[in-house]
Amino acid sequence: MARGFFYGLLKIAVDGRRFERNKHMKRIIVGLAGLAFLAKCIEAYMQVGLSGFDAVLAQPWGMVTLWDVFLGGVCMSAIIVTYEKNWRVAALWALLIFGLGHVVSAAWVVFRFLPLETTSKS
Repeated sequence: MARGFFYGLLKIAVDGRRFERNKHMKRIIVGLAGLAFLAKCIEAYMQVGLSGFDAVLAQPWGMVTLWDVFLGGVCMSAIIVTYEKNWRVAALWALLIFGLGHVVSAAWVVFRFLPLETTSKS
């Protein structure tokens, strides 16, 4: 049931022919995913603090997960460097990704890739 729901949201979000109409939906989906991630981070910190991270890194799959996050940071940074015109802005976003995680990637997508259209009244 949940798989069908998320598949439906993804199908709505990536339909290229309806990109303009779905731009706000994409922004909402990415924003909600970023907020959900932040909530999970806060929940984990409230339960075990930073001490639980040692136990994760002691496990082989914990290290694989950490490297997976690192790989995602490299890939997302490459996309940001390619997209941003100002290298200083791109470098700042990339550094923030490696410092704060992929919640920064979600923020970049919301603010840069899915900008709200501004309408000026004449």
